[in-house]
Amino acid sequence: MKTNYLDEHLILKLSQIPIKPLSLAEGLFKGRHRSKRSGEEVEFKEFRPYIQGDDLKKIDWKRSARQENYFVKEMEDELNYKVHFIIDQSSSMNQASKGLLSKIEYSKFLVAALAYLFVKQGDQVQVSSFSNRFNSIFKLSNNIQKMSLLVESLNSLSTKGSSDFYSLIGNARPLRSNKMILFLLSDLICDPNILYACLSKLSSPRVKIILFHLLSPDELDFPFKGEVNFIDPESNDTFSCNAGQIRAKFKAQWERFCNDLRFWTQKWDMEYKSFNTNIHYSENLLDFIKSYHLKP
Repeated sequence: MKTNYLDEHLILKLSQIPIKPLSLAEGLFKGRHRSKRSGEEVEFKEFRPYIQGDDLKKIDWKRSARQENYFVKEMEDELNYKVHFIIDQSSSMNQASKGLLSKIEYSKFLVAALAYLFVKQGDQVQVSSFSNRFNSIFKLSNNIQKMSLLVESLNSLSTKGSSDFYSLIGNARPLRSNKMILFLLSDLICDPNILYACLSKLSSPRVKIILFHLLSPDELDFPFKGEVNFIDPESNDTFSCNAGQIRAKFKAQWERFCNDLRFWTQKWDMEYKSFNTNIHYSENLLDFIKSYHLKP
């Protein structure tokens, strides 16, 4: 059974945010999504339908009156971003706490909603995945009509293998000189030294990296009791222990890992956001986007 990852209720909620939802892009780069070249005449490009949150000063009132709908003037100096979503499809992303979405399914809903909103704004979007190798899922496009193809591609995406973060190097760079926003969605289950080495190589002034860390309640709360057999989904290695005896140590090491992530991502001017799959993806995504409306 196929899933429609374009959650219409979520998209409706996002479109009702008073400030333009994807001034997110502006907040990430701490600049304006549009700019005017000093000393040059800015030429008219085309009209497009008004999107809630657009600057009212840009509405062409004469054309709007004739068409009985609001239209906005697009100018030649419009600067659009390239947005690259990369989903970790390694076997560990198939993990799900009882009654909740798996990490990879949770990621698909996040990507579909954000991709739709960026494309609606006129930005170009592409979607890739990685495990043992890097894979292209959805080619660069700003055509809203192709969102159905993205949903089909997400339905075909399944978990396999282990995560090779080295595969991201060389595959996650801007295709042109335009600034790029790169969303990396992963549970980050790997050697921390490898992860930090790869993230440092991806760091660039032209690439704003947003790290979505997918976490399940089982990882955060460690609710296990008694003798438990843990299986590594990527290597199939097993580990037997008494859960109660290691709970405190596990939670301390896990907290240290997350704190280190926040430290290094801040140092490299990246954004780090953890998503507890126990919280509905719509709530997490709304909180994430709204947070950028509060930034100067």
